[in-house]
Amino acid sequence: MKNYLLKFSTISIIVFCLFCISSCCCDPLNQDKLTPYHDDGVLKSEHFSSFYSSEKPGRICMYMESSGSMNGLFRPKHGTRFQYDISAILTCGELTNIITGVNIFNNNGDGVQQYDPSEFRRKMNKGDFVSQQSTFIPAMINTMLKDVDSCACDVAVLISDMKYSPVRSDGTVTQTDIQQYELDIKNLFESRFTETDMSVSLICCESEFLDKNGRVLCSEFPYYLVLVGKASNVAWVRNQIIEVLNDKNNLMGCIDFNVNYGCPKYTILPNEVIGAIRNSNELTSYLSGQHCSSIVGFDDSFQPVKVVFGVNYNHLPQTLVTSLQLDDFSICSHWGHNLDAKIVNIDYGQNHKSSNECSYVAPNIYLTVELTGLSMYEDDVIEVKLDSKSQDIEWLNKYYGATREGELEKTYLLESFINGLKLVKPLYDIQNSSMYMFVSKNNN
Repeated sequence: MKNYLLKFSTISIIVFCLFCISSCCCDPLNQDKLTPYHDDGVLKSEHFSSFYSSEKPGRICMYMESSGSMNGLFRPKHGTRFQYDISAILTCGELTNIITGVNIFNNNGDGVQQYDPSEFRRKMNKGDFVSQQSTFIPAMINTMLKDVDSCACDVAVLISDMKYSPVRSDGTVTQTDIQQYELDIKNLFESRFTETDMSVSLICCESEFLDKNGRVLCSEFPYYLVLVGKASNVAWVRNQIIEVLNDKNNLMGCIDFNVNYGCPKYTILPNEVIGAIRNSNELTSYLSGQHCSSIVGFDDSFQPVKVVFGVNYNHLPQTLVTSLQLDDFSICSHWGHNLDAKIVNIDYGQNHKSSNECSYVAPNIYLTVELTGLSMYEDDVIEVKLDSKSQDIEWLNKYYGATREGELEKTYLLESFINGLKLVKPLYDIQNSSMYMFVSKNNN
């Protein structure tokens, strides 16, 4: 009997211990069920769908308007910044092998004649595209959209002065004509913006505008590149073109339509967390070249804790990324003031060799976050965001207000084109979703 009781007592103790161990192991790490994390402190998969990145397209079709209002850009024997810019784009190493050709629109904007890039450059420099044709922006855009829809190209690029003038037979343009232009643009993009992820990027440059004798009539004549296609492809092409144009100092600005930038890809860099133990479950699942946004074992004896976010903003123009300042970002915690969180440094990778381990993220900016506190709660969620930084469109004001097509320094009906796009979708901020980090005192 004594042996039986001893055995029963031993088994009970073992069962009790196993129960305690099991209970401890089963306690959720995210005890307060803070969003957007699972109970185990791993970011929910639906947040990954908001990650935005650019993607190199397979084919680019270039379209060139050749109209009377652009003649001053094409004068032979007198090179303009326009000619140098277009040549630089066509010979850009990243673009050369995927530009299928340059298409010249005919007089009504719905037919094209195609040249390979080298032949186009030769004819452009000879002045062969000086013409008396008219500008029909809606017809040109419609031709481009048909090519994108039919997969003739992934991205279509129109090069134009955008000086559309829907002149009536009596030589007048009425307010009704202007409103119809807005509606034409709206109707061309409405279904594509709604049903697909097609986007538009408008890049503006300036060039000299010459008379037929080579005399400069305007030294700041605006012309535009209108990029149309899948959003991630358009972002990639836009960045390549902007990089080329920045080298020439002729870029004036850029505005994107129907690009929901969401959240950039990001990760907490390996070996960069001091004063915390990493979430081994998430490390196992994601860190092998992908994503990690949880830290556990937050230790109050290490104050402050510093964490480095590796962030991929490669879908944004590099000039914008390198201009970011600390006060461009907001940072907050779920519990508010209980955890003191702030960004204390921004750099671009010179000091982060570990970024090579994050091939999935490919960071181009590094944010050092400093944490102090977490005194009242066991866990918290830190939210980091490029703080509602909207696209800069003030530069467009310089080109607004033209009362006729012949005003060289302005662009007649540019407002109508942009308003037509805005009728479909409003402009997005350059980051619409936050980056998150789960922080816990526990290390279960």
